[in-house]
Amino acid sequence: MIRVAAGSFDTWETVGMPSVNQTAAPIEKVFGPLRTAVLILAGDGERICLVAPNLMAYSQGLDRLFQKVLGDAARVDPSRVMVIHSHNHTSPKMSDEPPEAEWGETERDMPLTLTPVGEQFFDKLAATATRLADQLQPVSLSWAVGEETTLSYNRKGRRADGTTYLMREPNRLKLGPDSSGEIDDFIRRAEAGDPNTLDCVGLNFTEALSPRYLAALVRPVQRWNQWAREIRLSGTTESVPQQLEMECCGSATWPSPVCRANPSGRSGSRSGAIRRPH
Repeated sequence: MIRVAAGSFDTWETVGMPSVNQTAAPIEKVFGPLRTAVLILAGDGERICLVAPNLMAYSQGLDRLFQKVLGDAARVDPSRVMVIHSHNHTSPKMSDEPPEAEWGETERDMPLTLTPVGEQFFDKLAATATRLADQLQPVSLSWAVGEETTLSYNRKGRRADGTTYLMREPNRLKLGPDSSGEIDDFIRRAEAGDPNTLDCVGLNFTEALSPRYLAALVRPVQRWNQWAREIRLSGTTESVPQQLEMECCGSATWPSPVCRANPSGRSGSRSGAIRRPH
C-alpha cells in the first residue's frame, strides 16, 4: 500500500535582497510569493520526499541542508530526498556561497550561512514536512514513460533576412554538425561593452541590463555549449546517457530523461531540472 501526503508553503522576498546570478544584483520589485510544493510517499517500509521550489535553491551546501532538514522533519533516509528546482532568473540568493557552489565546483563540506530568505525557506520547509509526515493517506498511483524530443543546445536561429526563430533539434540538425550557435561571440562582444547584445540562447534581454552583466549571465551556459560541440564533432554523442534511472519507493526504477514539475498547478508553468542530493 502506498500512502501520500502533500502540501505547500510560500517564501516571501523583500526589495534589496541579493538575487541568484553572477553579480548578486539586488531585487528591485516583488510581485508575489514563491510557492514550494512538498510531497511525501511511503510504502513497503520506505519513504521518499519530493520538494519542488519555485526558486533556485541548489548548491553544494544547500544540497546537504535539504538532506538534513527533510531527513529529520519528514523522517526519510537522506538518500531518498529529491529536489526539483524551478529554472528562473528572478530567484533570491539563499546562502553566502560563491557562484561556483551552484555548479558543484567547491568543496562539498564548505560551511555556509543562510540569508534571511534562506532561513525563512528552510524553517517553513521543516514545519511543512513535519506536519505532512503525520498526515499520510492511502492512495492509488499511476505512472507512464515518455520521451522529450524538442531539446536543443542552441535555441536562437537566424534566417537569411535577419529575423530569428526558436531552434528545435530538427532545425539544428539541418545546419550541420559544426553549428556552434552564438554564445562565444555574444560573450566576447558583451564583455567589450557592445550595446547590441540584447538576445542570446533564445532569450531577449532588457536594455536595463549592462553588456557586462549580460555576459556574466550567459557565461555559465558556454560550458554546456562547448561540451555539446566537442562530443558532436568527435562523433561520440552515443556515449551520452539517454536516460536517468531513479530508485523510488518500492524499489521501482523509472527511466526519466526529462521531468517536469508544476507545483503551481498552472498549465505551461516552468519546467524544472531534477537534482538528487548525493
